[in-house]
Amino acid sequence: MPFLSQIKRINIPSLFWLVTIVLFLFYLNYPNIQNAGDVIEYYGTTESILNHGGINLTPQDKSALSSSISPGYFNDNQYYLTGKNGEKYPVHFAGYSLMMVPMRLALRSIGQDERMTFVFTNLLILTLTVFYLFRYFVVKRWQQLLLLLGIYLSPFISFISWPGPELMIMCLLLLSVFLLYKEQYLFALLFAVLATWQSQPLIIIPFFYCLVALYAAITHKDIKMISAVVVVGGLVFIPNLLNILLFGTLSPWTLFSGKHLVSVSNITTQKFLELFIDPNLGLVWYGPFLLMGGLIIIIKRASVDLKTALLLTTLLLVALAYETNANWNNGTAGFGPTRYIIFMIPYLIYFITTYLSKNLTSAIILGLTIVVQFLTLSVNGGLSPQFVNSLYHTPYSQYILKTMPEWYNPTAEIFVERTLHTEPDSLIKATYKEGTACFKTFVPQGQTENSSSCLAQKKVSLFELSKGLYISYGN
Repeated sequence: MPFLSQIKRINIPSLFWLVTIVLFLFYLNYPNIQNAGDVIEYYGTTESILNHGGINLTPQDKSALSSSISPGYFNDNQYYLTGKNGEKYPVHFAGYSLMMVPMRLALRSIGQDERMTFVFTNLLILTLTVFYLFRYFVVKRWQQLLLLLGIYLSPFISFISWPGPELMIMCLLLLSVFLLYKEQYLFALLFAVLATWQSQPLIIIPFFYCLVALYAAITHKDIKMISAVVVVGGLVFIPNLLNILLFGTLSPWTLFSGKHLVSVSNITTQKFLELFIDPNLGLVWYGPFLLMGGLIIIIKRASVDLKTALLLTTLLLVALAYETNANWNNGTAGFGPTRYIIFMIPYLIYFITTYLSKNLTSAIILGLTIVVQFLTLSVNGGLSPQFVNSLYHTPYSQYILKTMPEWYNPTAEIFVERTLHTEPDSLIKATYKEGTACFKTFVPQGQTENSSSCLAQKKVSLFELSKGLYISYGN
């Protein structure tokens, strides 16, 4: 097996540092600074901290931010809410912003664009994570190679430039799962808790970690361990306590309505499947071997290991929790994957890194993975994904819509926003067409198809949704 024998000659840690240096140099001259997602909150909070030591948005903060962030962000109440004291406060927890402050000060001191704070904070977090794993957990050359490829040739890499905490969340969860299976439960729990501070649906994960840790502590009659688990696990409620202090509610999301409503009524089987296979949002289109290979290994391990079976159940419950968001076609790093499924990536990487055997079959799969991931990452913009693409159909989706439109009937928000390239406050009619040729139309409930150019075309399929109707056209 020549390929396997060549691996022995590769110094994987040196390769890691080489990749890190290349990434640093690339982003040092990065010309593509983009605002997207919740950038106004995370960057705005660093502005507030530096200006007056608080997280409330003052007129001074707003004035300073207006030169680098579109004023439209300040008119959207999904980012800043009025607190009990009349001040404006960010909806998301300020932990990530606090972490960015030192990097922003460092960039300011050397005269660099401070908007690059996100990129270099994310890159630093990723570098420290991989270094820590190499030093303490992943020491075999084959596993180091799998970890390196799993991170740097997966959607992980797309989120380096994303102006939000998603890469940090993935790193924290990756550290937590390695610690969990090394039975270092307190630290595993701590990292999982820190991840939930920036994304509340993840709270199910530290709850599971608590159960595992408490079972181990009770089995060994370790009273100190039980107390420590309760204390560390209790840290998960810090954002909720802050929300009560600022807004008078456990979660500011309960104050939203319409497009930003959070409700269990938003959960559907279709949306669950879309997290994985939708040609716009689904993870399989951005890491096919990662998703399929990781799930196969997890399911196989779950059949013989109770901890893994419960972990798999926990991850599926987290996916359901993310479905409660009404804003389904959310902004992301490029076309996708949706930010609501990236929490799975660290767990897929862990199981592949730990359990994929070193043999000829694995080597062939690895080779195919490298080729496929280079292609999928290039389609999504590589190291420089265009965030506006979350409002456009992927090439895969376009092909399906043009050749077999009746086969693609996604949640209406996905189709409407990616067809019209905008985010309307409510569902409106949208037609995917090329020139005068119509391929698919979504008609909301209570409305009728009224496009003369489409009316003349043959309808090949009608598909009813709870919120409207899809009409697919043929020649």
